[in-house]
Amino acid sequence: DVATMFESIEDSHAVVFTSALGARFFGETWSDLEARPTPLFVAASRAFLGAMRRHGLAAAFAPRIPGAGRLPEAMQENAVDTGTVIWLPRSAAADNELPDALNAAGYDARPVDLYETLPVPLPADVRSMLGGGRVDALMFLSGTCVSSVVSAVGDLPTGGSMLISAIGPKTAAVATQEGISCDLVPEEPTILNLVDDVIRALSRDCAP
Repeated sequence: DVATMFESIEDSHAVVFTSALGARFFGETWSDLEARPTPLFVAASRAFLGAMRRHGLAAAFAPRIPGAGRLPEAMQENAVDTGTVIWLPRSAAADNELPDALNAAGYDARPVDLYETLPVPLPADVRSMLGGGRVDALMFLSGTCVSSVVSAVGDLPTGGSMLISAIGPKTAAVATQEGISCDLVPEEPTILNLVDDVIRALSRDCAP
């Protein structure tokens, strides 16, 4: 559990952050510890580097290309020995793709549920706009976001002018499972890239 993780981290271990929230919640507790070891901090994506810095967690490196399959490669490129204990503080909704990839590469991956993502009820007017297709663009930032919207709205209208996008391929895959086709998925899964791509696409649609 979380307490065991903070009590067990050693200098020789690594801690990998897979979300900005994970960095935030970990950093808040880490900064309060009186005696802190010096593990290797790693960002699973460059998208999380800023959040780590804000919470006093200096990343030793991040894979050039995000993805569960890329992290073991980055570990090897940065001389992280196989057998190293790698802590994964993350959402309770996260899947086992990353720990499985690390274990397959010879590391000792230890996922820890650090926080839980819960849906916020959508206001009636938002549900009405989404259900009626009166929205220009819909951006999904996580798989749980997709599931929450589908649960609240039901089937989204298809074939209309609403641009549907996902922050990354895993979120897009959840959308596909829910019967939603994403028009746009940025090459690198960051909010800035997603916003830029959506604005670019909307601008093209509005051009004379």
